[in-house]
Amino acid sequence: MKLNKLFALAPIAAAMVAGQAHAGAYALSYNHIKDLVITSSPAFAAADIQSKSTTRADLNAATVNHTDSGFNATADALASQINVAKAENDLTPQGKTGVNYARGDAQIVSIQTPFPGSSTRAWNVAEANLVSTGTALGQAENQSLSSLQTSFVATNNTTVSFDFFADPYLRAIVDPGSMPPTLATARLAVQISIVDDAGNTVFSWTPDGQLGTGITGGTESADDTSLNRSVSRSHIATGTADYDPTGDASVGVDVGTGSMKHFAAITNALANGTYTLFLSMDERADLRLTVPEPGSALLLGLGLAGLGLIRRKYVG
Repeated sequence: MKLNKLFALAPIAAAMVAGQAHAGAYALSYNHIKDLVITSSPAFAAADIQSKSTTRADLNAATVNHTDSGFNATADALASQINVAKAENDLTPQGKTGVNYARGDAQIVSIQTPFPGSSTRAWNVAEANLVSTGTALGQAENQSLSSLQTSFVATNNTTVSFDFFADPYLRAIVDPGSMPPTLATARLAVQISIVDDAGNTVFSWTPDGQLGTGITGGTESADDTSLNRSVSRSHIATGTADYDPTGDASVGVDVGTGSMKHFAAITNALANGTYTLFLSMDERADLRLTVPEPGSALLLGLGLAGLGLIRRKYVG
């Protein structure tokens, strides 16, 4: 290969290296549940309501996690953060930046106590970002979890009703230039269930945006969108995947219920006995990014371009 042809390949190889240097992955999962009201007919008095919030952030070999719990009180775990410093309970996005980071934050702002009381409100965020910083492999995972648990005694064919609003949001991004295996996944999950004293689940509700599905032992009257959903991107399918059913991208903002989605359901009649009610909401942002070493990308670019010249020579 002549020297001038080799020089001509330099811009091609440089372009490949630049593309690899800007490869990155990002994931964000967020949900806000507001004005959750639980009622029963006939009315019952619940035992102590146990609340719990958990946060976790993993970035390569580093891990941070926190938990907070209470009885008849809210729960607010400290934010778990690595390489990022958001204020406590600042659930607004850090966004796709030029540094590796992971964070999780969760807060049960209010609970319906004494039961029946006013309403419950909780919100969580999980966010992670990876970029090419000279490492060959990066992994990030973080999680936020809020849960409520209470026991009650049902008599005379008791039914339990649930009514609330939610504002979910998911985003996953993988830039072009990433290598296999690269994967960005954002997912959320919400479940309400009732278990009898023998350990049998008599009611389970995982809102999925379709009336009549995602529920056993009861009936839905409102299920505006899925609260059990994931989005992902990979080295095969790069770009951005969003799940924004409210259409306002109001992550970390306490919007009014008029801008949120509505959910409502009622259990079938419960036999006499003691039951435990569970509510959980879980957000996760998982990343795996693989970026070739700069030297490898340069050699690959020169090699591919050289093969192209050789092919043209023999074809000619």
